[in-house]
Amino acid sequence: MNTSRRITSVVAVLTLLTLAGCNITINSVETSALRTERLNIPWPSNSSQGWELELDPGAASIQANTGGDAMVNGTIEYNVDQWRPMVATGDNRTVISQNQFNGIPPLNSRNDWTLNLGGGVPITLTVNAGAIHGTWELGGVALRAVDWKQGAADTTLRFSKPNPATMDYLNIETGASNMSVEGLSNLNVSEGRITISAGTLLLRFNGTLERDLTINLQGGAAAVTIDPGGNAVQMIKQQSLIVVSSGNWTQYEDTYNSPRWDSTTGHKVTVKVNLGAASVNLVSGE
Repeated sequence: MNTSRRITSVVAVLTLLTLAGCNITINSVETSALRTERLNIPWPSNSSQGWELELDPGAASIQANTGGDAMVNGTIEYNVDQWRPMVATGDNRTVISQNQFNGIPPLNSRNDWTLNLGGGVPITLTVNAGAIHGTWELGGVALRAVDWKQGAADTTLRFSKPNPATMDYLNIETGASNMSVEGLSNLNVSEGRITISAGTLLLRFNGTLERDLTINLQGGAAAVTIDPGGNAVQMIKQQSLIVVSSGNWTQYEDTYNSPRWDSTTGHKVTVKVNLGAASVNLVSGE
């Protein structure tokens, strides 16, 4: 069973369990033939103004990469009629979305997004997702801002190349999920906020720091791993219930410094952690 089918299967089972014993009518839907919707959002005539790109997938399998000869191109394959994608463009803004799904997804449903984002236009990226699974490679895209919200998900978000634009803000909110965010030092942002309600989270600060970076990490009972990725990182524990495995980081009260913290004279990273009954594993990243 492929990933998108597993996702929709889990959604279906959880929904049925939630509604069990309740006098609620459940809408049933059927799959149709597999359809492919092709996306091709061309470069705007004036690329200096920047562009707002909003992606609103539901329960989907997503593979996103960089490159291509347009601002956004790719395909969406689906076999539930309600998931036919909609594209709206105007006023320096593009929204790629799907209708709110009303019913139980069939076990053999498909909703697979394959996207390529171009790097020639400064982008404000908004992602509003449900139970998604996939890998996003956004290295080298000129990102002015990222506002990312997802539900129960299994997601890897990579920034493997430096951001050619100055990022104004970073906000990531995730539900009970498994998420990895890599290349955080390539974002060219001074401050960001990451919220996780439960699950696992990997923060890897590999990349090139253009300025000091502060990440405010908050949420509930999560298992977090912080990897400095060769940079100088300081973690400040702001909640007494957090259990820390410090490895070869140095500790002074509620402050933990990665091995390169004292010897680094350039830009550094500070992670302020305010989680519930959570665990934080500090690794060397060497």
